[in-house]
Order: sequence, then structure tokens, then C-alpha cells
Amino acid sequence: MKNANIHQDSVKEPQKPQKARRFPKFGVLDAVIILLVIAIVAGIYFRYSFFDTLNSMKNMKECYVTFKTDKITTNVSREMSDGDAIYFKSDGSSFGTLAVTSEEITMVIQEQPATNTVFKDGKTYADVQYPQGMDGSLIYGIGNIKCSCSVSEDGSYLLNGTTYISPGQTYTVCTEKVTVNITIIGIEVIS
Repeated sequence: MKNANIHQDSVKEPQKPQKARRFPKFGVLDAVIILLVIAIVAGIYFRYSFFDTLNSMKNMKECYVTFKTDKITTNVSREMSDGDAIYFKSDGSSFGTLAVTSEEITMVIQEQPATNTVFKDGKTYADVQYPQGMDGSLIYGIGNIKCSCSVSEDGSYLLNGTTYISPGQTYTVCTEKVTVNITIIGIEVIS
């Protein structure tokens, strides 16, 4: 019996061929290299974005942006009051706050009737207000928004250090109660 057991032990099963590995073994050195590459990319991004932010925030000044509105009703202008936050309708970012610039002016929006001058034979015939005599008649309004702008060396303004603004641009802005279209007519640094 011993002989039979010895014979069985000495007979080996045929070896199966080893499968080739498709991927190399992942080691500690590989992880260190990957982390180093990520740190370099993050450092480059941080360096450029951080210094751009610092440069745009460096020259921040309080400004009055003077705007005009076209063809709004008196009811809409009365819904806007001093200190109301103004937001861009497109993305909800902050523009600034409505401001009264002097003690003589009590309204945030200085109202002017939306009139048409009618001429007859080359002479002024009449100024017609549209719509005439209504409580919610149309007006042209002028107002101010107090905001923070970065002033560049060439005289251009970046609202909150990011959004370029200049006279002549038209935006749709919102308060908590109303939405209006405004056209910037001037930007003045508060001294």
C-alpha cells in the first residue's frame, strides 16, 4: 500500500499555462506620481485664477451707475425704493442697490412723462402724453445704482470685478417686486 501512495505522490498533474497579465501591477510609486501630477495641475490653475482675482479686486471702488428706463409705468417706478437690491435677470448675479444720490431728490426713479411733440407747419403744436391722464401712464425714468466696480488703467469698469459694463449697454434687471430694462448712461466713482 505504501508503494501505491508513493506512486500517486510522484505523479504530478500537468501544469496549466499562466495567463499573461493585461495590466501592470499598481504600486505606491504609481499613486505618488498620479498625486504629484494632480497637485501640479491644481497649482497652475490656482496660481492663475488666484492672481487674476486679486488683480480684479485690487482696484475696487464704490460707484454710481446712472441708468435710464424707457416706457415703464408710474406704478412700477413707485415699487422701487432706496436700498432695493438689483439683480441681473439673466443669471441672478448681484448688480448693486438702488440709491438716492442727494437729499433734494426723494424718489429713486426721477420720472419724466413719456411725451410726443406734435408739429404743425414747422411749429410746435402740442406735447401729448401717452396714455394721457391715466394713473399708470408711461414714463421715462432716470435713477442710480450703487455698486462696486474695478476700475482698470484704460478707464473701463468691471462690475464686482467680473462683468464689464459701460455707458450704452442695456440690461434686464430685477428687484424683489419688479423687472425693468435699464440702459446705462453714466458711471461715476464715489469720491
